[in-house]
Amino acid sequence: MPERVLIVLFLAAAASNFFAQIGIGHDDERLTLGEARARRALSEPHQFVDYLGVDRVWPEVPDHPPLPDDIGKFHRCHIQSWRSGAVAHRARRYSLTAGEARQAQHCMLTIDHYTGGTKEMTVTNIETARERLFAEIDRREGELIELIQQLVRCKSTLGNEAEPQQIIADYIRESGVEPDVWDLNDAVLALPGAGNSGVPFAGRPNVAAVYPGVGNGRSLILNGHIDVVSSEPDTNWTRDPWAASIEGRRMYGRGAYDMKCGTALNVFLARLIRDIDIQLGGDLIVESIIEEECTGNGALAACFRDGADSTRYRADAAIISEPTDGRYIAAHVGVIWFRVNVLGESAHAAVAWKGVNAIYRMMPIIEELRALDAEMNTESHPDYAGIEHPINLNVGVIRGGDWPSSVAGECAIECRLSMFPGVTVEETRSRVVAAIDRAIERDGWLSQHPPTIEWYGFQSPGSIIAPEEEIVQTLARHHLALRGDALLPINMTGTTDMRNFNVYSGIPAFCYGPSGFGAHAADEWLDLDSLIPTARVIGATILDWCGVTRA
Repeated sequence: MPERVLIVLFLAAAASNFFAQIGIGHDDERLTLGEARARRALSEPHQFVDYLGVDRVWPEVPDHPPLPDDIGKFHRCHIQSWRSGAVAHRARRYSLTAGEARQAQHCMLTIDHYTGGTKEMTVTNIETARERLFAEIDRREGELIELIQQLVRCKSTLGNEAEPQQIIADYIRESGVEPDVWDLNDAVLALPGAGNSGVPFAGRPNVAAVYPGVGNGRSLILNGHIDVVSSEPDTNWTRDPWAASIEGRRMYGRGAYDMKCGTALNVFLARLIRDIDIQLGGDLIVESIIEEECTGNGALAACFRDGADSTRYRADAAIISEPTDGRYIAAHVGVIWFRVNVLGESAHAAVAWKGVNAIYRMMPIIEELRALDAEMNTESHPDYAGIEHPINLNVGVIRGGDWPSSVAGECAIECRLSMFPGVTVEETRSRVVAAIDRAIERDGWLSQHPPTIEWYGFQSPGSIIAPEEEIVQTLARHHLALRGDALLPINMTGTTDMRNFNVYSGIPAFCYGPSGFGAHAADEWLDLDSLIPTARVIGATILDWCGVTRA
């Protein structure tokens, strides 16, 4: 008989014995525990911990048979502590693995609070909930596509996020849940990792909502951003960037791919689960946030909604539904933005030689910054081995002078520089300062009139999530089962809001979302055929992770 079958049979026998000792049979879906047996089960503290093959603890139920020494290789239990008198057996889930990624049968146990000395236990098969959710996803695909179109038709560039956030808030309300809609407080700018976009927070809120579980499962955040970058120059587009036009199975428009598809998918899944009356064990939190494209302040403000010690939007894990084309973002670089200002000396162009052109004086600074880019790409990081030019210093904006017949008296550049995960913002800033100092040393004017440096926007470190993290393993299992291939990582040379969870909040987070093309580019498009497969994988992960008490 195959080893896997033996393991399953052993676990079934052990579960049967365990249930028998606390008065539970297998035939009834809802069963009552007698007061005497309930008190016996609660007479001592009990706790399950993850089975990792070394530190394995079996519940101290009287006369319970011990597990064999090697069972930990195959079996993981995730069960919260027993709490005497209030909540008894708060089981999250049982899953069986056999050293390979595959979908397993899951069973959720929930014991409600004691009333009148009795206790009811509900045994719910997650498979039932999964089948119902998948059917609803398929049936309401048109609703999801229409929601994405509504969002894409809003020009939610920096400072203009209010309209699509109202759409998100209204959609949540229609599910019977009141969203939390709030303008960020300036206090967020003092948090580690915050940046200043220069745009006031008033009138462009974050939106979040909690779909509460019954309290016996793990909690999960579904996060997405509502802001998009500019579509300029629109002349590069062959379609209206704000029309959300559909051609075949592609939706074209700014933000259709990055990432209004994912933000819509998050609230869509939460609503479906509620609409078809699936009761989760753990809380499901949805977040639609601002400023992902420039500071990350929106996600940071959600993590610290009520201040540094806030727990309102904390969870056991988070999934950011950024578009990932069927893979997941396992690592991303850190990013800083900075502005360099150089003063010259204005003069009439007829006697330009009498002036000092600030644009020309900026040139040695740009040269040194380009040299810094080359230097940083001679360095390595194990997660970025084999990736061409992973570190990028981009001079993205230049402004100089104000009249063709005048010598430019001022010039400014705005730059973006990345750094490997593990490198700090402060270390990277110091390298920028050193590069500009080298330019100053070789330019007499700059030596007498040193440029100024302003740090703004992104001031964010990189982030990594280990493939062994259980939330990654959970989604990978469903990705394999539903999409037929192993979930592969992306080590991204851009940045995401993952860092606000992984680095600053202690919440394991990664990105997984739909497919398409053209983020930040002309003719951006979303692959509509990727929506249902992505929704199914994330939906199955929600049910598995949070647990189901009513299917």
